Amino acid sequence: MTEDFIFRNTFKSIRQFLQVFDEQETKPELEAYDAGMINNIAFMMSRGHVRKPLFLQFPMCTQSLLMGGNARVGLEDNLYIAKGTLAKRNAEQVEKVVRIAQELGIEPAPPDEAREILDLKGMENVNF
Repeated sequence: MTEDFIFRNTFKSIRQFLQVFDEQETKPELEAYDAGMINNIAFMMSRGHVRKPLFLQFPMCTQSLLMGGNARVGLEDNLYIAKGTLAKRNAEQVEKVVRIAQELGIEPAPPDEAREILDLKGMENVNF
Protein backbone atom coordinates (compact mmCIF):
# COMPACT_ATOMS: atom_id res chain seq x y z
CA MET A 1 0.00 0.00 0.00
CA THR A 2 1.15 3.50 -0.64
CA GLU A 3 1.29 6.33 1.80
CA ASP A 4 -1.64 8.10 0.19
CA PHE A 5 -3.96 5.14 -0.46
CA ILE A 6 -7.58 5.77 0.50
CA PHE A 7 -9.89 2.83 1.09
CA ARG A 8 -13.33 3.82 -0.21
CA ASN A 9 -15.83 2.88 2.48
CA THR A 10 -18.77 5.26 2.19
CA PHE A 11 -22.20 4.55 3.61
CA LYS A 12 -23.41 4.16 0.03
CA SER A 13 -20.74 1.56 -0.84
CA ILE A 14 -21.33 -0.29 2.45
CA ARG A 15 -25.07 -0.35 1.76
CA GLN A 16 -24.44 -1.65 -1.78
CA PHE A 17 -22.14 -4.42 -0.49
CA LEU A 18 -24.74 -5.41 2.11
CA GLN A 19 -27.43 -5.50 -0.58
CA VAL A 20 -25.38 -8.01 -2.59
CA PHE A 21 -24.94 -10.19 0.51
CA ASP A 22 -28.69 -10.03 1.11
CA GLU A 23 -29.53 -10.88 -2.52
CA GLN A 24 -27.22 -13.91 -2.32
CA GLU A 25 -28.75 -14.94 1.02
CA THR A 26 -25.36 -14.93 2.71
CA LYS A 27 -24.02 -13.17 5.78
CA PRO A 28 -21.17 -10.66 5.73
CA GLU A 29 -18.27 -10.80 8.11
CA LEU A 30 -17.73 -7.24 9.31
CA GLU A 31 -14.33 -5.71 9.97
CA ALA A 32 -14.05 -3.30 12.90
CA TYR A 33 -10.64 -1.68 13.31
CA ASP A 34 -11.79 1.25 15.44
CA ALA A 35 -14.79 2.56 17.38
CA GLY A 36 -16.00 4.53 14.35
CA MET A 37 -16.48 1.29 12.42
CA ILE A 38 -18.62 -0.08 15.27
CA ASN A 39 -20.77 3.06 14.91
CA ASN A 40 -21.05 2.41 11.16
CA ILE A 41 -22.25 -1.13 11.85
CA ALA A 42 -24.80 0.17 14.40
CA PHE A 43 -26.00 2.75 11.86
CA MET A 44 -26.44 0.09 9.17
CA MET A 45 -28.31 -2.10 11.67
CA SER A 46 -30.63 0.79 12.58
CA ARG A 47 -31.47 1.21 8.88
CA GLY A 48 -32.15 -2.52 8.44
CA HIS A 49 -29.15 -3.19 6.18
CA VAL A 50 -27.43 -5.52 8.67
CA ARG A 51 -29.20 -8.22 10.65
CA LYS A 52 -28.09 -10.22 13.65
CA PRO A 53 -26.10 -12.30 14.24
CA LEU A 54 -23.03 -10.23 13.48
CA PHE A 55 -19.59 -11.58 12.64
CA LEU A 56 -16.63 -9.42 13.82
CA GLN A 57 -12.86 -9.92 14.14
CA PHE A 58 -10.84 -12.32 16.36
CA PRO A 59 -9.86 -9.77 19.09
CA MET A 60 -13.57 -9.30 19.79
CA CYS A 61 -14.19 -13.03 20.29
CA THR A 62 -13.57 -13.21 24.04
CA GLN A 63 -15.71 -10.14 24.67
CA SER A 64 -18.46 -11.62 22.52
CA LEU A 65 -18.33 -14.89 24.46
CA LEU A 66 -18.47 -13.01 27.77
CA MET A 67 -21.60 -11.21 26.57
CA GLY A 68 -23.33 -14.43 25.49
CA GLY A 69 -22.51 -14.06 21.80
CA ASN A 70 -20.64 -16.19 19.29
CA ALA A 71 -17.06 -16.31 18.04
CA ARG A 72 -15.61 -16.96 14.59
CA VAL A 73 -11.93 -16.92 13.63
CA GLY A 74 -9.83 -17.41 10.51
CA LEU A 75 -6.64 -16.36 8.78
CA GLU A 76 -8.65 -14.26 6.32
CA ASP A 77 -9.34 -11.87 9.22
CA ASN A 78 -6.30 -12.09 11.42
CA LEU A 79 -2.90 -13.57 10.64
CA TYR A 80 -1.82 -13.75 14.27
CA ILE A 81 -2.36 -16.26 17.06
CA ALA A 82 -0.85 -13.87 19.63
CA LYS A 83 0.76 -10.45 19.54
CA GLY A 84 3.70 -10.69 17.15
CA THR A 85 3.21 -14.42 16.48
CA LEU A 86 1.84 -15.50 13.11
CA ALA A 87 -0.69 -18.33 13.14
CA LYS A 88 0.41 -21.37 11.17
CA ARG A 89 -3.13 -22.41 10.14
CA ASN A 90 -6.83 -21.68 10.77
CA ALA A 91 -7.10 -24.67 13.09
CA GLU A 92 -4.62 -23.04 15.47
CA GLN A 93 -6.96 -20.05 15.87
CA VAL A 94 -9.99 -22.33 16.26
CA GLU A 95 -8.19 -24.31 18.97
CA LYS A 96 -7.38 -21.08 20.80
CA VAL A 97 -10.93 -19.70 20.78
CA VAL A 98 -12.29 -23.13 21.79
CA ARG A 99 -9.83 -23.17 24.71
CA ILE A 100 -10.93 -19.66 25.75
CA ALA A 101 -14.62 -20.61 25.50
CA GLN A 102 -14.11 -23.76 27.55
CA GLU A 103 -12.23 -21.78 30.22
CA LEU A 104 -15.33 -19.58 30.42
CA GLY A 105 -17.55 -22.65 30.82
CA ILE A 106 -18.91 -22.43 27.26
CA GLU A 107 -19.06 -25.57 25.13
CA PRO A 108 -18.57 -24.73 21.44
CA ALA A 109 -21.26 -25.86 19.03
CA PRO A 110 -20.34 -28.51 16.45
CA PRO A 111 -20.41 -27.30 12.80
CA ASP A 112 -23.98 -28.39 11.96
CA GLU A 113 -25.38 -26.85 15.15
CA ALA A 114 -23.37 -23.65 14.55
CA ARG A 115 -24.87 -23.33 11.05
CA GLU A 116 -28.34 -23.69 12.55
CA ILE A 117 -27.67 -21.15 15.33
CA LEU A 118 -26.24 -18.64 12.85
CA ASP A 119 -28.90 -19.34 10.23
CA LEU A 120 -26.32 -20.30 7.59
CA LYS A 121 -27.39 -22.36 4.63
CA GLY A 122 -24.29 -24.58 4.22
CA MET A 123 -21.94 -25.09 1.29
CA GLU A 124 -24.33 -27.42 -0.54
CA ASN A 125 -26.81 -24.54 -0.88
CA VAL A 126 -24.64 -21.72 -2.21
CA ASN A 127 -24.71 -20.43 -5.79
CA PHE A 128 -21.02 -20.62 -6.65
